[in-house]
Parts: sequence; structure tokens; C-alpha cells
Amino acid sequence: MGLQDILSNPELFASKALKVLDKDGQLVNLNWNPVQKQIYPRLTGRDLILKARQMGVTSQIQGEVFRRLITRSTRALSLSKDDNGTTYLREMQDRFHKNLPSPKPIRKYSNAQVTTFPELDSSHFIGTAGSSEVGRGSSFNFIHGTEVAFWKDAEKLLAGALQAGNPYIVLESTANGAQGWFYEQCMDAIAGRGDWNLIFIPYTEFPEYQVEGWVDRKKAELKRLFQQEYPATALEAFLASNTGYFSDLDFTKIFTAPHNTQRIQGHAYSAGLDFGQSNDYTFMPVFDRTDRRQVDYLHINKMAWGQQRIEIRRMYNKWGLTSIRAEANSIGSVNIEELEADGVEIERFTTTNKSKNEIMQRFHEELENGLTLIDWDVQKSEMVNMTSKQTPSGLWSISADIGHDDTVIGNALAVSARIRPLQARSWQ
Repeated sequence: MGLQDILSNPELFASKALKVLDKDGQLVNLNWNPVQKQIYPRLTGRDLILKARQMGVTSQIQGEVFRRLITRSTRALSLSKDDNGTTYLREMQDRFHKNLPSPKPIRKYSNAQVTTFPELDSSHFIGTAGSSEVGRGSSFNFIHGTEVAFWKDAEKLLAGALQAGNPYIVLESTANGAQGWFYEQCMDAIAGRGDWNLIFIPYTEFPEYQVEGWVDRKKAELKRLFQQEYPATALEAFLASNTGYFSDLDFTKIFTAPHNTQRIQGHAYSAGLDFGQSNDYTFMPVFDRTDRRQVDYLHINKMAWGQQRIEIRRMYNKWGLTSIRAEANSIGSVNIEELEADGVEIERFTTTNKSKNEIMQRFHEELENGLTLIDWDVQKSEMVNMTSKQTPSGLWSISADIGHDDTVIGNALAVSARIRPLQARSWQ
């Protein structure tokens, strides 16, 4: 195996050429662990990595930065959340170069933040994400951000760094609650929106965290923060620290309803309908009111109103509905009239702060009392976003802190919809 083979293979280069400190402070080769091996093939060049603690993600990406710096012309930017993190990155890069087998490329310091490899026309800026001016005015072709969820103004900072081109960019972080730019981009990626590729590897894939007794010890140490620090799903990290309207509920029990079920003779069904505007989605969930579970849903966007109504009628007929409870907003009113003209029975709902609070409270109560939903990340993320806030006048307002609320409103309409009393054993 020749030198070129090693230089061109990121995993082989890491194991043969790079040294890192292990958790005991010992200098060891950077042999990729199972998590790192899963991450690299999934990188696209515009990536968000939501991670658990100490899986080696930062070391892996910094290793790739270093490999590119010494094998091609690379202008790299690495940013950490604070000065300690920045020092950590600089020491890691120093360690890579110090322990690199000879012959080593010449490395020079332009200043405290920038190192260069003049023979390859490469440079590396390492800084702290504390100023929106960091990286502005420079042109980078590789950007690595670590603990991005903790950055003060990630959106503005990245806008400045990205203004000069279309770099390969990897942003990784543990969770920092259901708020902030990193959280918003992760939620959009889960919902299929935006242009970021979300990579998540559960802590259960990391061998060190599967040692007998480790989970019990960590849970005892971290208590409710365990899921945030060591999530098993992408949403779990954010749910653990959320203080939103539904944060007191156990999502592991709620999202257990089977999908693609069939209509059962004698059961009562109801549906809600929240029409989407421009960037919103039209959402129509169907609930089996007898078995207290969500059985189906329609979730559509960027479709002509006439075609949307066709899809709504199909769902109406499929489940033998006697009516749909629909929000009669400006767009809803026009579509409701068309649906009624086609024989679809509509229970009109006028949204006010009071009426919205009433259906949201009903939805919350039913979830507390055993209502189950289909396991679908879009529903989960939108429920995470819902918060309850008191206005200056003393009234309470329930709304999405960020993002969309189509599925939440649609579900609340469905579970509060009228049904024929003799058809259901519950929700009378």
C-alpha cells in the first residue's frame, strides 16, 4: 500500500497518520469507531450531525479537515462555541501535525487564529462563534462548526461565512433544547424541508455505552437530562429539555398507533381539516373514536386547491365519515363551500384565542387519557414546538414557538369534532 492510497482514504489516513488523546489522556491512533464509520458515508457536504456526548465526531471531522489541508488547496474554517472549545481544536490540529509521519508539509502561523501550509496554498482559521464577524470577508471551501446549538447567533454568523461561495460544510452538536437555529434546521430536515442533510446516530450504536450497568449509572447521574445528552432518536434530544405545551406527556406511549389500518364496521370515525396557506401544509387526520387512535392522515403542500379537495373527498369516503371539522379561515371558507357543494358534510370551526385553547386542552386531555397517534416525526416535532404563554392582558396563548403547527391543529379539530352519540363508546 502506497502513500497515495493512505492520503486518499479518510479512514485509512486517520488510522495511519493521526494521533489523538483518548479518554485516559493517552496518545493513540485515530481508529474510527462504529459511529464514525457510519457517519462518513452519509456526509453530503451540507450536513447537520446531531450527536450524543463523546462519540468522537469532532475528532473525525477535524481529522478530515487536516487531511484536506495537506493534500490539496484548502481554505478551512473551524468554529467552536467558546474559547475553551477553540483551544481544544487548535491543540488537536497541533497534535495532528506534530505526530504526522515524515516528511511533513511546512506549516506556518499567520496569527493566533490562522495557520497556513504555503506549499499547498492551504489555510485554516480556527475561532470562536461569539462574533457575527468571524469568517466574514474570507472565502472558505470547508467549514466545520462544533456545538452549533450553543452558538449565540448561528444564522447570522453562517450567512457571513457562506457569502463567498458554496463550501463543504459540516455542523455538529449535542442538543440545547427545543430552540435556536440548529434545532430549527434539524426539525426542517426531519420534516423533509430545507436543504440540510441530517445525520443522527443513536447512543446505542456506540460500544462503550453498551457496557453492562453504564446506562443505569448515567441515568442516575443525569436524571431527566440523560435523553438530551444520550438520545436514542433525533427528536428525543430536544424533547428531553422542552418545556412546551405537551412536554409533560410521555411520547413513547403516545406514538404507538399502527398505520395503514382498515375501517372497522361499527366504529365511529372523525376528522379534522386545517387548510395550508403558501408554505403551510393542508392536514387532515382521521381518528377511530371507538378505539381512541389516529388511523390515517392526509398531509399535502404545493397542490392546486381543486386537487386537494379531490384528495379530501377520497379520505372522507374511505373512512365513511359523516362530517369533517374544518377551520373556516379565509382560504378554508372558499374550499369548505366547494366541498359542501360536492356532498361533504363540514362542521365549521372559527378560530379565536378562546376556541383554539379549548380544542388544544381537549387534545391534551385525550392524550393524557390514552389517545394514541401514528409514529411520525413531523407530528412529534410540531408538538414539541407548541408552547403556552401568558399575554400582558392575562390571557393564555397556545402557539408554535417556531415552525409549523398544521398537524397539531388538525388533530385538535379531529378529536373535538362532533360524532353521532350512539356510534362511539367514548368521547361523548
